[in-house]
Amino acid sequence: MSDRVTYWDVLRGNANFRKLWLAQLTSNAGDWFNDVAVLGLILQLTGSPAAAGGFIIAAQVPGVLLSPVAGIWADRYDRKKVMVVSDLLRMALALGFLLVRSVDHIWLIYVITAALRSVTAFFGPAQRAAIPNLVTPRELLPANALSEVTWGAMLAVGAALGGLVSAYLGRDAAFIINSMSFLVSALLIWAIRARFSEATPHSLGQVSLGWKAMWGGLDYARHNLAVAAFIFVKFGWGLGAGTVLMLSLFATQVFYRGDDGIGWLYAARGFGVLLGPWLASLVVGASIARLRWSVSVGYLTSGLGYLGFSQAQSLPQAAARVFFAHTGSGAAWVTSSTMLQQIVPDRLRGRVFSLDNALVTLAMALSTAFVGWAAPIYGPRAVCAWVASIALVCAAFWSGLILMRGAEIGVTSSIELEASGE
Repeated sequence: MSDRVTYWDVLRGNANFRKLWLAQLTSNAGDWFNDVAVLGLILQLTGSPAAAGGFIIAAQVPGVLLSPVAGIWADRYDRKKVMVVSDLLRMALALGFLLVRSVDHIWLIYVITAALRSVTAFFGPAQRAAIPNLVTPRELLPANALSEVTWGAMLAVGAALGGLVSAYLGRDAAFIINSMSFLVSALLIWAIRARFSEATPHSLGQVSLGWKAMWGGLDYARHNLAVAAFIFVKFGWGLGAGTVLMLSLFATQVFYRGDDGIGWLYAARGFGVLLGPWLASLVVGASIARLRWSVSVGYLTSGLGYLGFSQAQSLPQAAARVFFAHTGSGAAWVTSSTMLQQIVPDRLRGRVFSLDNALVTLAMALSTAFVGWAAPIYGPRAVCAWVASIALVCAAFWSGLILMRGAEIGVTSSIELEASGE
């Protein structure tokens, strides 16, 4: 009998993680209903790539600005309560999109989006820091892979269904569904009966709120090459993430489709993220060497996929290439998260993951701003190819890092690096 821990083993045998996973499943689906509807609304009202890029930037900037505070909150306060309160606040804020009725209300989209993502900046580090406390060491990699697969599945299903709901039932329906998804998530997380951190509530309260403590994640990464290297994985992907804005631009301005076209391209992205971690788990197994090289392969796949996307001549052709690109990025993302959870102590985990989130969102914001500015001037196809090339540069950089300093990022862990999906 195989001793490999599968996705099903984790879900069936760990009730606490199962509730967290169901919460993610619900809120992720609502997120993509919302994002497809908002992007479609912006492009309908303005026809401007820069305006659509502004929405993505508004969703990213809070993660950068609030990172120091959010990280210390995840390490100082009860992570469960942080997550539940965050969900309830997001439930209320998400209904604000119902107020947008004309181009004069576009500013509301940016304000509400920034407020939503400000709250999410506290939710995300608390969730990722809590996972190692809700699963056994052998369950950690499959649990992370399952979280990433779920994000991809809900991107695929939520984006496709969100596009259809928005097109046929109206965007208001998508906004309401998103709001209710946060309520369901809060109820599921509140029902978890397990400690979300190793520390007791008393010792959590002893964590300093000073600037030195807030930047503890950065200081830790500066003195630990393995931590810095695996944080770079997402940061490098973020530098090329302007390609994601291209999904909306190609759907509406190259292939002349509406919300349904945006939905199908986002769905292709989701199916790629869904398949990538599963394939990586089969190939990597327990090999640290393969794990390191899987990042290079992920970058290479992402770059080549979006170079192909930049020259696509039809929506189905574009969707196939987006799918290929995101099989690589999905696998690399899981590798980064899992290794950070293994090598960072619980007392610093919230701050390290906040730093991780801040850097990737900063990179994404810069990349998206460039795409929003350059696409109207040089054309979507040329700009997409330029940004896609960043992933190829990152593949070369990471490969060089492995060849020169591989032993220092070959982290040995008690966690078995095995997982498979069913």
